[in-house]
Amino acid sequence: MKEKECRPPIIAEWILKTVYSDSWRYTHLGDFFEVYLDIYSSRGRFAAWAWYWLQVLKSIPGFLSNKIYWSVAMLRNYMVISFRNIIKNKWFSLINLAGLAVGMACFVLILAYVRFEMSYDRFHEKSGRIFRIVERESFMRSEVVEYSASSPEVLAPALAADIPEIINTSRICKFFADEIVLESGENSFIESGLFADEHFLEMFSFPLLRGDQKSALAAPGSIVVIQDIARKFFGDADPLGKSVVYKNGSSAMISRSPAF
Repeated sequence: MKEKECRPPIIAEWILKTVYSDSWRYTHLGDFFEVYLDIYSSRGRFAAWAWYWLQVLKSIPGFLSNKIYWSVAMLRNYMVISFRNIIKNKWFSLINLAGLAVGMACFVLILAYVRFEMSYDRFHEKSGRIFRIVERESFMRSEVVEYSASSPEVLAPALAADIPEIINTSRICKFFADEIVLESGENSFIESGLFADEHFLEMFSFPLLRGDQKSALAAPGSIVVIQDIARKFFGDADPLGKSVVYKNGSSAMISRSPAF
């Protein structure tokens, strides 16, 4: 009878090979195979397969307990040896532990910094499709190169007209806290914020407590304020439709709030 014609179940044989990690013949696996052949020749294939699977099921609990026991024992031995080496070589161990602590601390700080930078403005729904135009300036006879986020006002509509892949554009400009004064009645505060066109809220996912996101910045002179500024100017009253006077030096402009 050829061995290939009466091989044990493939899955069961693989499990036994995993449990008894030794060579094939003259070891546990060889003994199992010899008994399997005897049962196969005397009692048939079904009985041989049943016996083989029974050996697999009986071997797994002992294998797991043996594996756990020796793993714990080896871990205990490693810890004892490590502790003895630390006691024996105090200064050398202290230097190693200090270097390990500093390295792990640097790794954690770098990981936290990279995670913070990668999460910047990721709350916007379309953050993966929003790009910022950066201006690159180089000077004659100099290797100095400067980058800035400023660009001409007409660049946005020009790019949208020339590049069909651009779905929407928005233009923003920052005004500084020491130059801008907002007034409403007797309330007057120095505030900071942005000038933005009507497409700003379409591109960026800033949630509005009240008002329409599409039409909030559509009308000239409209303004969107955060909740804290609305409370400073109007208290608990509804800020929708209220007017705010915007002052910049000697000039002034009245803005109306359609949303906040």
